[in-house]
Amino acid sequence: MTQIYWLDQALQGGDYQIGAQRLDAILRQAPLTEERDRFVSAIAATPEGRAALADRLKLAPIWAKPLMSEVWHLPADQVLQRVDLMRRTGKGVWACADSEKISQRLIDLGLIDEAQSVWRLNCGTSHSLVYDGSFEHFDTLKTTTAFDWQLFNRGDANISIAQDPSGNRSLALEVTASITLPIVRQFVVLKPGRYRLVWHTPDTPQSQTKGLRVSLTCKSDLSFALGGMVIAGESDAWYQDFSIGNDCAGRQLIFWLAPHLPVHLDDVSLDAIG
Repeated sequence: MTQIYWLDQALQGGDYQIGAQRLDAILRQAPLTEERDRFVSAIAATPEGRAALADRLKLAPIWAKPLMSEVWHLPADQVLQRVDLMRRTGKGVWACADSEKISQRLIDLGLIDEAQSVWRLNCGTSHSLVYDGSFEHFDTLKTTTAFDWQLFNRGDANISIAQDPSGNRSLALEVTASITLPIVRQFVVLKPGRYRLVWHTPDTPQSQTKGLRVSLTCKSDLSFALGGMVIAGESDAWYQDFSIGNDCAGRQLIFWLAPHLPVHLDDVSLDAIG
């Protein structure tokens, strides 16, 4: 109770550095206190307060991760306060997993650009606009969020991780249904313009790769799915170009697969062209 009293006194006096220190002391003792969100919001309401809190977060206190993951109930203004705290602590302070829940909450609130910026701050593994194009972090047993690769949950599609003798991972995909199905997707945010998607199909006969098509649209729609054009000099590399307008804030990058044509998918990248 003494710490809470001095925290209130610091806030009333506009001393955010002392306020942040008092809050740090409170949350180190009780990181899940019911008063946490009220205290954090009070300090984070000003840029000076957020700067003071960021200084404490850089020390990786026990309450840091819950602060960014337990946001499902927060209104937009408080979520955006925490986004700013995450940015102020700097790239490399947070693991990618620390961005998942807050990015998903931003998507749910319709704050798509902010969600992508948070995700890229801590989860960017390349300069490509696709996250984890080599599927190094892909886990078929993990509940996916935000900008992860996501599976379509159907019993008539087989999806597993394949690994070659050198340790390179790829997705092994097969549809056992009688129709073409969406099989794996990723939510992407793109400005209007032209983009090139490139993907590889290692250890897959070309006769089977014709069953793999891709769409990059606002909604899941097979009628917009296109096959790949082979990249000269590479028997297992394909590309397709897309023109993107401003008809939606976020798009679904979806790979579709025809029945009984198993393929391996790897090295997916998406880049602006022209």
